Amino acid sequence: IPSAALRTLTQRARRGFSALLANKPGNRFRHMLIILTRQKPHASLKFTPKKSNQLYNRDEIIIAVTNYSKEENLNQPELTQQALELLRNPDYFQWYVIPLFALVMYVYANEFSKKNYKAIAAGLALYGVHWFYEILNAIIQHVSGHALWTVPTGTSYLLLVGVGIELSLMFAIAGLVMSKFLPADPKQKILGINNRLFFAIMNAAGFSIIEIFLATTPAFHWVYSWWGAIPVFVTTYIPFFLAAFFCHDWQPKVQKRFLAIIWGVNVVAMILFAGILHWI
Repeated sequence: IPSAALRTLTQRARRGFSALLANKPGNRFRHMLIILTRQKPHASLKFTPKKSNQLYNRDEIIIAVTNYSKEENLNQPELTQQALELLRNPDYFQWYVIPLFALVMYVYANEFSKKNYKAIAAGLALYGVHWFYEILNAIIQHVSGHALWTVPTGTSYLLLVGVGIELSLMFAIAGLVMSKFLPADPKQKILGINNRLFFAIMNAAGFSIIEIFLATTPAFHWVYSWWGAIPVFVTTYIPFFLAAFFCHDWQPKVQKRFLAIIWGVNVVAMILFAGILHWI
């Protein structure tokens, strides 16, 4: 059914369904509603399409059209359902993930052999915050119907609605790798600001630019029109790198405490929201 016809149906729905039900033959009206609801099966209102040989009552029609009206300003909201169908589905697994995982293990083993525990702490800190954000993003999807960022295709294993295993493995070493560019003196200033803050902002800007590119591909998607490069830069990537670089400089006891807290929260959240409640 053309989008113009859907808009007309929505407008008529707002004026009341009594006249609409009276004017539409049952079979034709049934066909229109099946098309409508199949386009939005992931609705937060939990509307479930009926079989093709069943009619809809007035309340169900109101729910269906109200849901369409809520989502018509979103950017390709149907990709949320596409991502959910991919979520932790082993049918798409590819063997290239194994060498990527081995590479991550090698990076950490190499730093461990050199006793470079500061770099390891930076890596685990960023990765822990990354997982915290991904869990939060998945909870937002469950509560509102759509995540802030979504991976609808292109991954061999979708861990959560907004992160594939390849992207997750990259974040596993991002903090460790970027910490190697930090000046030895944590108090040194660059352009008048602390170098840790400076490098966090610069790295956040670089990663945000990469995410702008990713959002132009089929593999990564922003559903909400108000979510984009600036919110990602300020609310996501700056905290990622601040956590990595500050943890890099902390005393071992503080590093261990921070890592225990962030990873403890992540483990509990995964057990609760994924394992028990099946929200994410």
